[in-house]
Amino acid sequence: MNIMDLKYISATESDRDFFIHVHHISYRSTIEVMFGWEEYLQDDFANKAFDEGGLYIVWQGEQKVGVYGLEERNNYIWLKELFLLPEFQGHGIGSHIVQETLNQGRIANKKVRLQTLKANLRAKQLYERYGFQVVEVTDIYWRMEWSPE
Repeated sequence: MNIMDLKYISATESDRDFFIHVHHISYRSTIEVMFGWEEYLQDDFANKAFDEGGLYIVWQGEQKVGVYGLEERNNYIWLKELFLLPEFQGHGIGSHIVQETLNQGRIANKKVRLQTLKANLRAKQLYERYGFQVVEVTDIYWRMEWSPE
């Protein structure tokens, strides 16, 4: 399947279970390392993120492959979610989504910001490859920013 077959469709209530599933399967190993896994807590976090909106289901052809969340704010674009089912990781889909987000930042002349869990070094390295820089480190997150200049 070709990367060009990707489409993003606004998440609706009927996508909640898929969102929670992808959230859990994508983050579980990282969260277990950092905090231990409490299913009910992760259900709460995922439901809260879903309720905040701005989410898109990522489709490749006729198959749901992940979730992408984006929010345009006054002076930057917030890349709030990006997770893919494990069988679709490492095939360029995440990179493609990041590049499309950066193109939106260039067009709008806005920075792109995100945060990723500190134990998720694979994600941090992906973002660094595209020019994101760590601007803040908390106990939990790498907060990162890309600038269109």
